[in-house]
Amino acid sequence: MESKVHLLFPTSIMTCDDLLSIDENQNILNKIDELNKTVENGGENWECNTFNSHGTFDLRDDSVFSKVNDAVTEKVNQFANFLRSDYYYEISSGWYNYSTKGSFQEGHIHPGNVFSCVYYASVPENSGSIMFYNQEQMVPLNNITECTAHNSLTHKFFPKDRSLIIFRSFLEHMVSVNKSDSARISLSYNFR
Repeated sequence: MESKVHLLFPTSIMTCDDLLSIDENQNILNKIDELNKTVENGGENWECNTFNSHGTFDLRDDSVFSKVNDAVTEKVNQFANFLRSDYYYEISSGWYNYSTKGSFQEGHIHPGNVFSCVYYASVPENSGSIMFYNQEQMVPLNNITECTAHNSLTHKFFPKDRSLIIFRSFLEHMVSVNKSDSARISLSYNFR
């Protein structure tokens, strides 16, 4: 009697290094330093203490972000093509996150969107990871001897400067505590 294990409903995440040049990235960091003087904290009723411009400043509203917006859109649509979708996805919202020492982001999803992504403009050492949760395992396996793609409940990515991560918006994710004395600065996007 033959047995087979079938992989159903896999979760794909796309990463990209060196999305922008060092100079282009520096322009973004300079603009965020300028915006921090006038933009109010946005977002929802978070328990975390990470500053974000969600709802108070949209990255699509300033030409300084046009290069990164275009590059992120191109990569999202490459990922969509990999997933065999020939629809052209566009940014539905974009904001920046400014995480100082002790800041974190609790677990959440991005409802009403197809893709979400994070571009990391500045990731100091020990400034945190992004963790994704496997939402399908309500009761975990016992005594796992080795974590694999078939049994893992979480997965962490440790991003670096100028990198991009793209994921489906239904994936629950969180950002661990920034233990660095420097700010972790990222741009977040949703696509519909």
